[in-house]
This record gives sequence, structure tokens and C-alpha cells, in this order.
Amino acid sequence: MSDRKIFCIGLNKTGTTTLHQAFEMLGVRSLHWGGPSSGKKVGRALREGRPLVEDFPGIEAFSDIAGLSKRYAILDEQYPGCRFILTT
Repeated sequence: MSDRKIFCIGLNKTGTTTLHQAFEMLGVRSLHWGGPSSGKKVGRALREGRPLVEDFPGIEAFSDIAGLSKRYAILDEQYPGCRFILTT
């Protein structure tokens, strides 16, 4: 497992599923959407002042998670060296 983090900050319907599939083909552990529970985990971490993706062990890439897409400045601070992909 790598410590790298990649965040797709594009909105849904902008190729996020395809990006997720590409990550998986390349061997990058990726989470796409994840349902309401993903948003709740991000919200709970935010309220508790913890790193936003702390509750997703082993995941390197994240896409189509609105709670993350809107908080790219926080992610940049919490995960130095992370990368962002904006899909449009």
C-alpha cells in the first residue's frame, strides 16, 4: 500500500466512473462514490477535526464523493503531496 492520495474533485457525470476504473486497472485502490456512508464518514471526520479520509484505510484514490470534492483545500493541507484531478 502506498501513502499517496489522489482526489478526483470533478462532479458526478464528468467521467468519474471511468477514472475509477482506470485507477483499478492500474492497481490503485480506488473508492468511487461509496454511497451515503462515505459522505457520513467524511462529515464525521470533519466535525471531529480528523483527516478527512482517515476512515478509508488502504484507499489511495477517491472520486465522486461530494464531501471531498468541496474540501480540496483541507485535503491539500492534510495530505501533503496529494494530487487532484478535475474532471469536467
